[in-house]
Amino acid sequence: MKFHKEYLDLILVPCGLIIMFGYHLFLLHRYLNRPHTTVMGFENNDRRAWVERIMQVDKRDVGTALSVIQSNTTAATFLASVSLTLCSLIGAWIANSSNIFFTSQLIYGDTRPTAISIKYICLLICFLLAFACFIQSARHFVHANYLISTPDSYIPVINVETAVIRGSDFWALGLRALYFALDLLLWFFGPIPMFICSVLMVLVLHYLDSNSRPLLLHNMSQAGQFHMAKRDIKGPRSGSYSPFDLPALVHLPPPHHEKPPSTEHEPPYEKPPPVLPPPICKNHENALHQHMVVEEVEQLDKDKDEVEVELWSKMQEDTVR
Repeated sequence: MKFHKEYLDLILVPCGLIIMFGYHLFLLHRYLNRPHTTVMGFENNDRRAWVERIMQVDKRDVGTALSVIQSNTTAATFLASVSLTLCSLIGAWIANSSNIFFTSQLIYGDTRPTAISIKYICLLICFLLAFACFIQSARHFVHANYLISTPDSYIPVINVETAVIRGSDFWALGLRALYFALDLLLWFFGPIPMFICSVLMVLVLHYLDSNSRPLLLHNMSQAGQFHMAKRDIKGPRSGSYSPFDLPALVHLPPPHHEKPPSTEHEPPYEKPPPVLPPPICKNHENALHQHMVVEEVEQLDKDKDEVEVELWSKMQEDTVR
């Protein structure tokens, strides 16, 4: 049985697409279950902190935030326009039947008109998906712009976070569609360039999408507690604490500072008298004075009772004698 070059499209093209789809399914699983191990999850953490800080400032000082949102909207709109333009060019290319470049003998693969039509359709679908994703990204960024700039109103932070993060997610989906379009574009030059591009693109994307840095602690109190826990803190209990002991470190008593033993004779320990707090106001001083007077009266009554008991016992003794 003779091997035809058209068979390469049936073997290498599905293998390349399986590699691309398999990697993105793996990336989606990591993003949903362990988002801190992906660059998108790392960036979403920064976006949440950014939105929280922006919503705490005065409405008159949100010009920087609006300029950031506007730059993202402009970028999404530009890429949507590019995708739509490429879709139009592909449509015009399909309508031009006089183009015979991709049917030449220089391309090692299937160059039949049916295969060429399938390539055009797949490439057109990718650009249409990219256009739709970038349009949705721009829509969510515009909605976030409205929420941030609304004057004299209380808007929950979670609403602005959802709009910003969804816009970023649609932006990432649009870029993935462009990556698939680049892969399919090389299919026009044969299945071998397409398969090589799939393997190289997966390797590059795996390097770019992986994150090994710890999440940034944007809250200053959390950051301070983290740095306290990172040091070897010695408390009344033996051992050192790790960053996982943060809840316990908050309630730890201060460490005891023991004095070194001394050979000199020290006087016996005397308990110091209690120190009363200074009066806060005049009413507090009057109340304290009344309390002292009451204590003195009670002491006098107690002494009087003791004297009366002693006199009564002496009288009884005299009577018996």
